[in-house]
Amino acid sequence: MTKPQRRAHVRKRAELDLECSLGDEVFKARSQNMSLGGAFIVTDSSLSFGQDIEVALRFPGFNELRRLPATVRWAGPNGIGLQFGALDAQTTYELTEYLAQCAE
Repeated sequence: MTKPQRRAHVRKRAELDLECSLGDEVFKARSQNMSLGGAFIVTDSSLSFGQDIEVALRFPGFNELRRLPATVRWAGPNGIGLQFGALDAQTTYELTEYLAQCAE
């Protein structure tokens, strides 16, 4: 019996370089998968459930740096699972266009 999917959005393979900010702390990370609702990022930074961070990135094919609000939903030894906060219309468009090109 397969486990039911709890995510509202399908995750796709999405490997992008990121810069994450937690207050004054800034660290580099790399996304492994992403959806309209969130992402898994590979990092050795120690973050805890519920922490709010900002993820800065450029989507391929677009020039502007986008800043996505996110909340840590789980943390493991290899990275963290993020849930995105409210995204503006342009960021949502760019993310949707990027994900349309990514494999599941």
